[in-house]
Amino acid sequence: MYYLKERRESHERNKGDIDPFKRVRSCTDIKNRYPDATSKVYTIYPDGKTPKLAYCDMVTEGGGWTVFQRRTDGSVDFYRGWSDYKSGFGNTSNEYWLGNEAIHKLTENGTCVLRIDMVTLQNERGFSKFTNFTISSEDVGYKMDYDRYSGTAGEAAFSYHKGMKFSTKDVDNDKKGSNCAQEYTGAWWYNACHHSNLNGKHGGSGNTYMRWWDWKDTKKDAFMKETIMMIKC
Repeated sequence: MYYLKERRESHERNKGDIDPFKRVRSCTDIKNRYPDATSKVYTIYPDGKTPKLAYCDMVTEGGGWTVFQRRTDGSVDFYRGWSDYKSGFGNTSNEYWLGNEAIHKLTENGTCVLRIDMVTLQNERGFSKFTNFTISSEDVGYKMDYDRYSGTAGEAAFSYHKGMKFSTKDVDNDKKGSNCAQEYTGAWWYNACHHSNLNGKHGGSGNTYMRWWDWKDTKKDAFMKETIMMIKC
């Protein structure tokens, strides 16, 4: 019921600036068609036919960013199983995960840029960008890949996970004998186990929390109170 209510509200917000009969795959498409579109929740069609609610950032670096992960206050539980991460969960106006299937559809052409914006517990800000970011299909475990890095937050925390499949508490695709998702109360492209854990617990420090190692190339951990992961393509 909540999803349907939110969907109706989204269509009401979209009246006047987005034609509901012109299906858009991403927030980039919305920005291209409607240059004056503002940052808010829109209905997109990542696979061309299935509607998904997504928050669109229309300001950062010219706008057109499809937000697929946002953590702000710990109001949504991110310690979830495979099916939830596949389909998506949360509140698109606040904390949510868009869904691995939708992310795969958005990135399968290999031209997406991923941007991760982070705010530490000490209110320090940084970002990392990755070109040609892709998430493979479910058949190969929603494997993550990218080409080049730029930004201020550092690459090492993410590069450790490059080429890894996605893991959740009920589907173990990592390289460790135990289940990294269970051990670190998250869901991520765990290796053995992690240098970043942005779907971990919110609001504290320690490896079960939202961690980014080698923050700003300092070889030190940083723990996050806010994160946004978004793609432009």
